[in-house]
Amino acid sequence: MLESRAKSFMQAYDVEDIKRRKEENEVELRKTKRADLVTKRRNLEQTEKQWIKVNEIFKPSYSLSDLPELLEAMHSPLEEKHLFAAQGFRKILSLEHNPPIQELIDTGILPYLIEWIQKFDYPQLQYESAWTITNIASGTHHHCQVIVEKGCVPLLIQMMNSNNEEVREQAVWALGNIGGDAAHCRDVILQNNGLPLLIKCLKSSTKHSMIKNASWTISNLCRGKPAPMYEMVKDAMPVLAEVVKSQHDSEILSDSLWALSHLSEGSEEKVDYLISTGIIERVIQLLNHHLYNIQLPAIRVIGNVVTGNEAQTQLIINLNGVEALSTLLNSAKKNTQKEAVWSISNICAGTKEQLDRLISADVIPRLVNCAYSSDKDIKKETVWALSNAAAGGRPDQVYKFVQSGIVQALCSLLEETDVKIVSVAIEGLNRILRCGKENFSTDGGSSEFANVVEDCNGLSKLEKLQQHPNTQIYEKARNMIENYFQIEPDENESLIQMIKGCSQFNL
Repeated sequence: MLESRAKSFMQAYDVEDIKRRKEENEVELRKTKRADLVTKRRNLEQTEKQWIKVNEIFKPSYSLSDLPELLEAMHSPLEEKHLFAAQGFRKILSLEHNPPIQELIDTGILPYLIEWIQKFDYPQLQYESAWTITNIASGTHHHCQVIVEKGCVPLLIQMMNSNNEEVREQAVWALGNIGGDAAHCRDVILQNNGLPLLIKCLKSSTKHSMIKNASWTISNLCRGKPAPMYEMVKDAMPVLAEVVKSQHDSEILSDSLWALSHLSEGSEEKVDYLISTGIIERVIQLLNHHLYNIQLPAIRVIGNVVTGNEAQTQLIINLNGVEALSTLLNSAKKNTQKEAVWSISNICAGTKEQLDRLISADVIPRLVNCAYSSDKDIKKETVWALSNAAAGGRPDQVYKFVQSGIVQALCSLLEETDVKIVSVAIEGLNRILRCGKENFSTDGGSSEFANVVEDCNGLSKLEKLQQHPNTQIYEKARNMIENYFQIEPDENESLIQMIKGCSQFNL
C-alpha cells in the first residue's frame, strides 16, 4: 500500500517517513476529535413516561433536602417506595448544573440501583434506576469507574433484552456514557458481548431517539486509545453504513461517520470492507454538508480510502471525490481545510492518470493558494501535496504545475522555520528543476523552470539556505544551485567558502 505511494517520491523520504507523517496527523486529529465529539450525555428530560406511576407521593422535582426521605424509601420493603426513591435520585441528578453525583454515591445507593435494574418484572423501576446510573456515569472517570467495578456493565447489557423499548434505550444510553469514559471501560462492554445487542437495538427500532443513542454508543465503542480490537467492533461497519445512508439528523450522521473513520483506519482490508458496504458515494456527498461536524469525519473516511491502494483511490476519483475535496480547500474552517489537503496529498502520490484528474479538476491552483495560508499545519500538508505531485508527474504534467504557480509556492515555503517544511519544499523544487533540465532546457543550457525560480527570488532563498544550521538542508541547497543554475567561477568559489564557514553548525 504505502510502498507504491513512496516509490515516486525522493529517496530521502521513505515509507517509514510517510508512516510517521500519518501518525503525526492522527495525533493532531485526535485533539480535534476531543473538541468535536460528545463522549458523555446526561438525560435531563423532566417529562414522565405514560407508564410511570405518578400519584400524590411522587413529586415533580427533588433536591438534596429530599434525600433523607428518599433513602428511607430505598430501604423500604415496598416496591412502590423503591420506584419513588429511584425517581427521586434520578431527578436530583438531572439538575442541569453541578449535579451532586458524589454525594449520592456516598449514601450507598449503587447496590440498590444494581438490584433494581434486574427487576424485569417491574420495567418502571428498571427504567428509573438505569436513568440514575446513566447520569452517574456522565460524571467524572471516578464516578464511572465505581459503576464498572460494582458489576453494572453485564447487567445493563442484559437490560437490552427487555421487552420494553424505553428500558432498552435507557440501558443503551448508560452504556454509551460508560464506553465513552475510557478505553478499559469500553473494553468491558465489548468483552461482555455488548456490541451485538447494541446492533440489535439499533436495527430493530424505528424510534428516532433509540437510533440516535445507539449509533452514538456504538461510536464510543469504536474509538479511543488504544484502539479496540478490530475483530470485536468490525460488525458495526455495515450497520453504521446503513445509518449514514438512511438518516439525516446531524448528530446521528456525525457520530456514525466518526465511527466509520475509526473502523476503516489502518489497512487496505478495512478499507475494502468499508467499500463493500456501498457507503462511499454517500460519504462523498456529505463532504459538502453545511455543518462542520459532519464534513470533518466525512473527510477522514475518504482520507482513509485514498491512503489505500490504487484501486481504492480510483474509486474516490470515479465517484467525483476529487471535485468534492477540492471545494473544501477554500473552507473557512482550518481543520476542514487541513484534512482536505491531507486527503488530496495522497491522491497526488497516486498514478499519473490520477494526477490528470487533479489537473482537469483545477485542484493544483487551489493547493498553491493553500501554501500561502497563515496556518502552519495547512502549509505542512500542502508542501507534501505539491511535492508528491511534482515527484510523480510526467513532464507535461509538471509543466502544467509550473504554470499553476507551484514553483512560487514551494519557494515561499523555503523561508519557513519548520525544518520538515523546508526540506520537503526543497525536494519538490529539486524534482521540478530536474524535469526542467531534462525536458525544457534552452539551447544555452538554461532551464525554463530555473528561470521561474530566479524570477520569484527562489535562487536567493536557496543561497540563504546554505547558511542553514541543518546539514541536509544546506547540502541540498548547494547541490541544487550547482546543478541547475549557471554560476560564474568566482561566484561558485565564494559560495564554497560560505559553505565552509557554515560547518560550525550542527544538525
